Amino acid sequence: MSLERSRSDDSNLRLVVVIAYILYVIGFALIGLIMAYVKRPDSHHTPWHSHFTFIIRTFWIGLFLAVVGAVTTLIGIGYLILLAVTIWALVRCVVGLLRAIDGKPINNPGTWMV
Repeated sequence: MSLERSRSDDSNLRLVVVIAYILYVIGFALIGLIMAYVKRPDSHHTPWHSHFTFIIRTFWIGLFLAVVGAVTTLIGIGYLILLAVTIWALVRCVVGLLRAIDGKPINNPGTWMV
């Protein structure tokens, strides 16, 4: 019974991870962030824990860089920063989504890169 339940829990966590990445890509990152914070405690010792950490870090780093970009639009460079942040976040989300679909963890969720 516990093996059956753990497979079901694992599938549910995987589904939450995939939905969170999709929400990020379509512009609802805050909802994906909340989902990651709510489900991360349930995901210890699973590959999904690294995904939740990766999702959370992507949001906060992206928000910080977006604020820097917004402030620096006054001198023009901000537009390039905002473009770079957008591309960076999309790449992280797509890579994370593909790894989640394959059932693989994020190798180093603490990094700024992929």
